[in-house]
Amino acid sequence: MRTWRFQYRVAATAAVAAALALVLFAGGTWLLVRPWVLRVVDEELAEEATELVAAGMLAADVQRSWEQHPWLGWRIVESDGRVRPGGLRLDEAVARRAASERGTFEAETANGHWRVRAFARDGATLVLARDMAAIDGLERAIRRALAWALPLAVIGVGVVAEWGVRRALGPLRELAREAAAMGPQEPGRRLPVPVPRDELRDLAETFNAMLARLERGLAQSRDFAGEVSHELRTPLTIMRGEVAAMLAASGEAGQRVRLASLEEEIARLDRIVEHLLQIARFEAGQGLGAMAELDFSALVVEVLEDVDLLATARGVRLETAVELGRWVRGDGDQLRRLLLNVLDNATHYNRKGGYVRAALVAEEGGVAFTVTNSGEGIPEAEAGRVFERFHRAARQEPRSGGGGLGLSLAREIARAHGGELRLVDASAEQVTFRLSLPRRR
Repeated sequence: MRTWRFQYRVAATAAVAAALALVLFAGGTWLLVRPWVLRVVDEELAEEATELVAAGMLAADVQRSWEQHPWLGWRIVESDGRVRPGGLRLDEAVARRAASERGTFEAETANGHWRVRAFARDGATLVLARDMAAIDGLERAIRRALAWALPLAVIGVGVVAEWGVRRALGPLRELAREAAAMGPQEPGRRLPVPVPRDELRDLAETFNAMLARLERGLAQSRDFAGEVSHELRTPLTIMRGEVAAMLAASGEAGQRVRLASLEEEIARLDRIVEHLLQIARFEAGQGLGAMAELDFSALVVEVLEDVDLLATARGVRLETAVELGRWVRGDGDQLRRLLLNVLDNATHYNRKGGYVRAALVAEEGGVAFTVTNSGEGIPEAEAGRVFERFHRAARQEPRSGGGGLGLSLAREIARAHGGELRLVDASAEQVTFRLSLPRRR
């Protein structure tokens, strides 16, 4: 499931929070204001009742003067429940209810919405009512304003929050771009430290400290691998020479078999040491020799001629399709090593009577060399680990090959030339590797 970017999540959270705050503010305000408004209305009704009684509730001139107050209504109810004639704008049924309940309530009549209150006076009950139309209109106006203001406020808060978060994350994105641009060719590179003493500065300093620790650890590992490989080459060479001499001098068949097996194992160790030494040099940025413009097509053809002999000896058919005149800039010896490692892998892990198809074509900005071989394929669980050092698939013989370093070294050579070596097909019937190299670097 795809998630929103951080700035959008913050903006959405701020917008929802603003919406809830506005709703709670408007609702809370109205819940506090409405009781106050009703209290004022009740007090007003009490004052009007006092004035009406003082002026004489039955005086005709008083009734005419009260007709000038369209927001008021009144009736008088006798003690026996009869409603006196006269009064103003108030239904008899509402007046009787007020007289019987002797309280304050609100009622809907044909004349509108009223706030009704009863006052006992001289054995009769004066019923006064206040038209609530203005108050109802105020409540409707608040709801309309909220209906319009709420979406606008939410959108506004969301936009401002997104803008603010985007600006705040700008330095963090810059740090992320700097970190992504770091590569093994620049082991000493560090993130720029912001000037303000804030969380971003702490993050940059912490990350740089971590990079320094990693650099020291990797340097120690590279130095160890390189030194061990270098130190092992001399005794291995001596051992190979001694075994070869013993093999030449030995006449016993059983001893010759054992010496031949020992020579083979020493040769395999020698290849492993050589590969380790080359990988250590590449990781230290010292793996490539002299870089020059070279005819990559001619190099591929030359390597394929050597591999054809190897494929024939293993009962594998080699099929080639090489576009001529494709040039790259690189180290010819290392590129030859890369091609040989990939092609040797294709002929070795094949089936009797199988095929290896090698093709060189031009592509935008460079060249592409693909190698496809028949065979059992590579299981999905193994496909992601073919370039790991010393990783050997379950189908490989324990004593075959160069110890699981050939493809790893080949990829290091490709990357040192600005290219990439990838496994593009690992189906049940064939395996395809693809090498991409730029024309210039």
